[in-house]
Amino acid sequence: AGCNNAACGWDGGDCAPDTDHKKPTDGSLYFVLAMSIEKFHDQFRKLFERYLSLKLQTNLKVKHDENGHAMVYPFDQSEMVEEEAFSFYTGGSGGGTFYTEGNFAIIVYMEVDNSQCVVNCYQKSGDLANYMAAALSTELRDDWSVVQI
Repeated sequence: AGCNNAACGWDGGDCAPDTDHKKPTDGSLYFVLAMSIEKFHDQFRKLFERYLSLKLQTNLKVKHDENGHAMVYPFDQSEMVEEEAFSFYTGGSGGGTFYTEGNFAIIVYMEVDNSQCVVNCYQKSGDLANYMAAALSTELRDDWSVVQI
């Protein structure tokens, strides 16, 4: 009975009451996926959010800008700023460089809401990214085409 628990598969927060006291991590998290922006459609986005929420046992959602648009953009590796404190490659070919079919890649900005989190509640985005890189990089790469966290 209830929502957002293991018994109902961590439903992703869609049946939790809205709250103004969300507990986000200290910054945003991003994923670079080797796919075209068209392939990251609504159904894929929901599956990706649910997968991450299940694996991390907290709520991850694609961020939205001030106009309410999902923050999913075409990714140009040449424009990537290397000042990111935490950036992990999932082990694709070429080390820090990756090659994708037709050179398509997107960057997806995510937010973490720990208001429903019970265990492993990361307060820092970098710690969460570090955990995902260590524990989930193979799954993220093989199943979701993630090349960078």
